[in-house]
Amino acid sequence: MGGSGFLKPADTLAGRAVDDLTPFGIIARRASGERLVVIRGTKRMAEWIKNVDQEMVDWRNASDGAKVHKGFVDIFRTPRVHGQYGRIEGVCTYLGEESAIFVGHSLGSALSTILAIACADDDPVKGARLELITLASPRVGNGAFARRTDLLKRHVRVFNGPDAVTWVPMEWEGESYADAGGPSDALGYSSALHDRFVYNGLSDSDQIKCFHDPDVYLWFLSRDDELEPPDGC
Repeated sequence: MGGSGFLKPADTLAGRAVDDLTPFGIIARRASGERLVVIRGTKRMAEWIKNVDQEMVDWRNASDGAKVHKGFVDIFRTPRVHGQYGRIEGVCTYLGEESAIFVGHSLGSALSTILAIACADDDPVKGARLELITLASPRVGNGAFARRTDLLKRHVRVFNGPDAVTWVPMEWEGESYADAGGPSDALGYSSALHDRFVYNGLSDSDQIKCFHDPDVYLWFLSRDDELEPPDGC
């Protein structure tokens, strides 16, 4: 596997863009042996457009009324796993009986949530070996869909309180979106970040950069007092 633990490029998740392949994420292996499935956030304009398509649609053929964000599902259907595994759900087959941690930021969190739930739906025994860690995740579905994360071994939802992306969507045609998973983890930084950033006179456009940007999450997750917040914050 090599010192970095990353798999060969053929194991990259990719989606077909206009005339090229746009990487969506990578499958890696930790030193401890666990797999990591890491999915990126929004990159292309087409994805931004899908992000705001907050119509709820039925999750597969769920009998419990589970519904999911249509825009995220449309994007979820785009990536392919190189090789014989086909669509992104092929990651579930690829992992076999191995333990794995799904990680993403923003849109990547939404896609990681959908993928982890899909794996657990198909094989509850496999679901009990899977962990989900979401950073700055928007809401992905209704309460019935959110409860499906209970099929996983563990789910940690990391968010920055002032990050508006983590508050939405609110509802669709009278049905509320719900935060997925159990107790959320704000790491105790929410109020401190809000006070530090909001009262420094930031513009509205700076709020996303200083509350939602992955560098902000890396900064406060590091717990290193010597590190500075991202430039401009």
